[in-house]
Amino acid sequence: MKITDILEKLQELAANTADKGALFERFVMQYLRATRIYGEFKEIWRWSDWPLNQEQHDTGIDLVALTESGEYWAFQCKFFDPASKVSKHDIDSFLSASAVNFTDEEGGTHTFSARYVVATCEIGQNAYQTMNAQTIPANFISAKQFDLSGINWDIFWDQFTEQVSGSAEDARIAPKELRPHQQNAFNDVLHGFETCERGKLIMACGTGKTFTSLRIAEGIVPEGGVMLYLVPSLSLLGQTLCAWTIDAKRTLRPILVCSDTSINEQDARKKKALKDSEDQTLLSVSDLAQPAS
Repeated sequence: MKITDILEKLQELAANTADKGALFERFVMQYLRATRIYGEFKEIWRWSDWPLNQEQHDTGIDLVALTESGEYWAFQCKFFDPASKVSKHDIDSFLSASAVNFTDEEGGTHTFSARYVVATCEIGQNAYQTMNAQTIPANFISAKQFDLSGINWDIFWDQFTEQVSGSAEDARIAPKELRPHQQNAFNDVLHGFETCERGKLIMACGTGKTFTSLRIAEGIVPEGGVMLYLVPSLSLLGQTLCAWTIDAKRTLRPILVCSDTSINEQDARKKKALKDSEDQTLLSVSDLAQPAS
């Protein structure tokens, strides 16, 4: 089963537009718990169930998540026709509502650390530029991202329709194991670091450099340790973030840092030029799976 099959089944289940929106919100809640890409969450609420919503209604925020590190993230869910695009008008109220401070039960003041628009279609250029201009990070998740999330959709759907029990994490695809040529590279690198402080691993295209580098990092960095991983482009950063979080054998807590905002502006212009291409590359921080500073 593919994500397109899931979305078609959701359409069939929905009795009306309101039901369609509610089903998609439920889908997104389960998706966030199932995938490793966005980290682990202590709790995920619908806006109406969130204890700190101050009894406000219809603000544009559909879901609120509390991360393991104690941050609050806001989500807006758009179950649109795949051929349409999310417009600036579609997200204006969400961006405004999620930029406002809120208080907890003890009177402490908080802000949302990250905002996400989750949609079944792509985003329009004006909405895209608006999200990139936000002070509080605003990221976009499309249906294309769903299929890259390390989820077994057959298990996911059976859980969604309550045909099987268990936690959402049960739908996660098991981390891959090193292939023989990758294992040889892994062994050589660890052996090299026994006598040297630095080194270089050269592998051909398509042989699994990103995955091998993950296993090397896990082999070198102790539990709870910190490592610096440098990449030359946002596209490679996004690829590495997804690949590492899906296949990691222990919990990762990525901190993404973009070196120069002027790069983002240049990348946005490139993306506009590539908007009709089916082979678009990741070119802006709003395309990343997690917030970047």
